[in-house]
Amino acid sequence: MKPVLPIAVSVNLTPFAWNTNKRILSEALAAAEVFASNPANWSAARVVNGWETCVTASGNETPQILVVFPELCLAGPGYADWLGSDEVLARSRELLEELLPLTQGMTVFFGLPVRAGGQVHKEMVVAENGRLKESVSDGMTIIELDRLEQVVDRTGEVIICSGSVPFELGGMARLRERLQEESRRRNALIIFANYLGNESGTMLYDGGSLITTPKETAQGRRFSYEDFTLTTLADTLETLPDWERSANLAYEEFARAVPLGLFDYLRKCKGQGYTLSLSGGADSAACAVLCRLMVEFGRSYPGFRQKLTAMKPFADCACSGDLSPEALMPRLLWTVYQGTRNSSEVTRIAAREVAKAVASTHYEFDVDPLVEAYKGMVSTQIGRPLTWQEDDLALQNIQARTRAPGVWLLANATKSVLLTTCNRSEEAAGYATMDGDTSGGLAPLGGIDKAFLRRWLLWMEKEGPCDGPAFAALSYINDQQPTAELRPGAAHQTDEADLMPYVILNLFEEAVVAKKLVRNPAIDWVQERQSDVDASYPREQLASWYDRFWRMWRASQWKRERSAPSFHVDTRDLSPSACQFPILSGD
Repeated sequence: MKPVLPIAVSVNLTPFAWNTNKRILSEALAAAEVFASNPANWSAARVVNGWETCVTASGNETPQILVVFPELCLAGPGYADWLGSDEVLARSRELLEELLPLTQGMTVFFGLPVRAGGQVHKEMVVAENGRLKESVSDGMTIIELDRLEQVVDRTGEVIICSGSVPFELGGMARLRERLQEESRRRNALIIFANYLGNESGTMLYDGGSLITTPKETAQGRRFSYEDFTLTTLADTLETLPDWERSANLAYEEFARAVPLGLFDYLRKCKGQGYTLSLSGGADSAACAVLCRLMVEFGRSYPGFRQKLTAMKPFADCACSGDLSPEALMPRLLWTVYQGTRNSSEVTRIAAREVAKAVASTHYEFDVDPLVEAYKGMVSTQIGRPLTWQEDDLALQNIQARTRAPGVWLLANATKSVLLTTCNRSEEAAGYATMDGDTSGGLAPLGGIDKAFLRRWLLWMEKEGPCDGPAFAALSYINDQQPTAELRPGAAHQTDEADLMPYVILNLFEEAVVAKKLVRNPAIDWVQERQSDVDASYPREQLASWYDRFWRMWRASQWKRERSAPSFHVDTRDLSPSACQFPILSGD
């Protein structure tokens, strides 16, 4: 087998955007061809044979150029039930035919859907010198990522690993270790190309393509704001940015994944910014900071500026080259604090300081007269006053719901996307007011738990990302106990008093939702893991909290099924497509 130069291509695609996807794939092929045609790149890019570097810039033997795209790249992975439609199947095939002329001098692996025997399958096809090949070359094989460990007779080969892996915290490290082990075990060169960005709304892809030999590993730069990235063996682990080796890798990943998702969501849905009800609490502050990080990280990429030119509110900044947060953020994010008589000056000031720190356009609404009007209207009709002793939940909920129309109006007036601030812990417990704080079109925090968010906000205050800012103003948030501020101040309401400590809630969520443990097994499981979260509570207290969690979990499935789309960022996901539970259950 002749020496090979492997190139893995990550692409940021959109379902049904056939013209845009064709441009991106064409530009990626052209970039790969330009790179591979220059012998000066061969040494750095590790032309290999027998999995040893064998060709230098002065070498005489031209390597075989292997270009690998992600599975389904001619369609994209986000079509759901439409993947097998005649439209998608036909257009994917047409796109393949249109790209074939661009494969001159290269062996290119494309993924597309095909229908066979009444079923739709994911297939990797091979193009070489402008034509489709009937089979892969000797010494090469295509294996699905999910079946890699099951195939035992592929050794000493080039393995094209098909599949796509959505982003999860820590997921890249796990995938890298897995492919390294398989490469050594099989004495094989393994090439895996992954997607990039927010491809179809909820799934995020970090663009972390991988190329492994038994002796070395290359990983693509993750969380790029470009349309595509190329990975070669020159992208060794030693060349990765410092944050990839951080002791706070999960925080670093979260600080990059969600901002990239927010940017892609905004431009692909043709929104003109984000609107956020900034309460002065942890969740809304996290959303605001993540919007700011979108600008902080994105502006270093030429593709970020290029994409902004097509977004009306930011076109003049992009054309002038002023991509500073001070120029972009007031046009990108509208925040509003909505106070009632139960709101405190502490949260009002906290919201104002966070808005100032992220440079959003900030407003303050007084919704108390609206709340009182609703209370008076209903009291008159039912013939009695509404009181905290008899109507606690109703009086809490009307405040949250009264905040929704004004912020929705602001979002509509600015043609922006309204963000909800619900996190996964609140989704699990149903600790949110439907049509109140759940109002919005996107839930950036819906895939992460509150305990993680609180730690992340403290880190963002004190340290911040390796190549990004810290936000000292978050001290106004971190110095508080999380509170909905829906009861009178004398009640000293806090979220954890209403629920339980968030670290314990997170453990019960994992025990019940992920492991399907109920009652005593769930309590046992949580009790055994208290030391993992630096907490220690007696079994009687854990049992009481379990009963509360189980009751709230069972009663709130209807809320989860109505929640806004959220990003998948952790190993657990409570979205209706990922987590099914009866709406009505129990005695």
